[in-house]
Amino acid sequence: MSIFHNNLEERIVNVIVGPIESLGYELVRAKIISTGKNNTLQIMFDKVDGTAVNIEDCKKVHYAVSPLLDVEDIIEDKYTLEVSSPGVNRPLTRDKDFVNYVGYTIKLTTKIPIGNRRKFKGALKEFSNNELSIELKDNNEIIKINKNNIIEANLLFEKRRHYGSSRFWWS
Repeated sequence: MSIFHNNLEERIVNVIVGPIESLGYELVRAKIISTGKNNTLQIMFDKVDGTAVNIEDCKKVHYAVSPLLDVEDIIEDKYTLEVSSPGVNRPLTRDKDFVNYVGYTIKLTTKIPIGNRRKFKGALKEFSNNELSIELKDNNEIIKINKNNIIEANLLFEKRRHYGSSRFWWS
C-alpha cells in the first residue's frame, strides 16, 4: 500500500512529488486508470495545513505537473490528467492516513485472503507497527491486517437518516 502501485506510477511520482510539495501540498496518490483506449492519470493531493483543497489548488497543481509530465514523456499513450482532492471516500495510502482516521469506517481489499475473504469493511480501531486493527461491520470481530497485505483502502462515507431528515455522517 503506497501512493503508487507499479513502476510507471512510481516514475510519475518521482517527477511530480517535488513540485507538489514546493506548492505546500502533499501527494496522496498517483494512479493510472485504463479503460480501453482511454488512459487517465489521477493525481490526488492534500494541503499540508489540513484545510480543504479547492479548485484554485487543483489548477496550481495541474499547471505545475502537466509540463513536467510532457517533457519527461513517461506515459507513452495519450492520457487525460485528472487533479483533485482525495474526496470523502479518500484512499488511505500513507501511514499518517491510517493514524488520522482511527475511529472511522473504512473498506479495504487484501492481497492474501484472511479467513477466506479479501474484502473487509469496519471501524479502524488502531494502527501501529505497520498493522491495522479493524472491527468488522458484519460481525463485530476485530481482525489485524498488515499494511503490506493491503491492495486498496478507503474511508467509507455513509448517508444515514436522522430524525426524519437526511444528514451525512462519518461512521
